[in-house]
Amino acid sequence: MAGCGTPRLASAPLPAADLSGQWVLDPAASDDAMRLITAALPLPKIRRPREDDDDGAHLPPVRNDGNGRTGRGGGGRRGGSSDSGRGEPQPPTRSADIASSWGKLTPRDFVGAFVLPPERLSVVQQPSLMRVGAGDRPRAFEPGDEEAVTVNDRYGSRAVHAGWKADAFVITSQDGGRLDVVEQLRHNRDDRLERVVEFHARSVKSIHVRSVYRRATPLELQTGSVDGPPAPNR
Repeated sequence: MAGCGTPRLASAPLPAADLSGQWVLDPAASDDAMRLITAALPLPKIRRPREDDDDGAHLPPVRNDGNGRTGRGGGGRRGGSSDSGRGEPQPPTRSADIASSWGKLTPRDFVGAFVLPPERLSVVQQPSLMRVGAGDRPRAFEPGDEEAVTVNDRYGSRAVHAGWKADAFVITSQDGGRLDVVEQLRHNRDDRLERVVEFHARSVKSIHVRSVYRRATPLELQTGSVDGPPAPNR
């Protein structure tokens, strides 16, 4: 479904389906999402110090500031400090530690926000409104609405559509050729909720994650938090 444009989604399921409930992730019946994310991300590049870092040969000469203190010149750099310790070799820097192309998030954080399944999921299904998630990340959709919801948050800008495809509730998030995510929720015959995510993003291998949820027990309903993907209304 991903990569083929915006699908036509219906306002009601056919055949009839009800996804309502409080659901808890069953890890044993689900894919290992973190392993799939790790396999999809590019290997981090390591930037190592130059061979002459140990002897400081590449640094500017030591100068006296006239007050008995010495330090290396700033070399024309703004904000340089005479006692900043530039002569000490720096440890290798991994690309994951550098600000990524997705803003201030690392690639793992960005992908995980869409792919990692929440431990608990709340679904409230009404004829003209579907609520998915709870806590500080609620999501509300008008099924079958042809006008996309425009989202701008820390994860970037994207257009969100939601509606029914047969008995599965589908949520699509697209940002041109940069991001394409399809999330499907379906109620299985054994009273389990199945969540399938197809994730496609630039510079990342495609990811397919299937997660299975069971109904929460009364005790579980009294404890724990509910989490989910980024809210489309924030």
